[in-house]
Amino acid sequence: IGDDVNLASRLEGLNKQWGTSVMVSEETAEEIVDYFVLRYVISIAVVGKQQPVKVYEVMGVDPDANTEALGKVTSEASENVTLAQVQKDEDEQAMAERYGVKGAKETGPPLLSAGKLLRRALRKYRIDASEKVFAAVYGEAIGHWNRGQFAECIGALKSLGERTDVPTGCVERLSVRKVLEACEENLREPPTGTWTGVWVASEK
Repeated sequence: IGDDVNLASRLEGLNKQWGTSVMVSEETAEEIVDYFVLRYVISIAVVGKQQPVKVYEVMGVDPDANTEALGKVTSEASENVTLAQVQKDEDEQAMAERYGVKGAKETGPPLLSAGKLLRRALRKYRIDASEKVFAAVYGEAIGHWNRGQFAECIGALKSLGERTDVPTGCVERLSVRKVLEACEENLREPPTGTWTGVWVASEK
């Protein structure tokens, strides 16, 4: 069914393992980073893929994102897409009637522009600025992890419990605890060979 679909399935499963709601790959993250607050979780060797994948949590729409240009561009573009979809549906309906196919699909509701979708998300799912600070501190910690600086990684993650500009209790989030425990284990028993920082997923 395709590598992209397989990867999406793996990422869906990783949400539970890492305590996230929406997880995307680096490729998708690059497409949406201007409009969404992302947290780089870690680089993972997922089951069924040879190359590791950098995974990100989509935390919400960035309240500071400039969606004006996006809305102006996509409103006209989405209108063209909608008209094209309507024409396609009408063609399919005519074909179904011509060849006696029952249960043909009816024309669906018009598509929304990306700008409209983002503005709707901003109204419903606005994230607090403290979440952006948390993402930045966590990202700094993962930078230490990737370089094999486990003591520094522990220090950065534990600082989340002392800061007042991050969400209360974020130091107890599953992803933070997983990396903390792994760092402590690596300090007790240093890993052998070349350190890559890649987390090996044992579950699908």
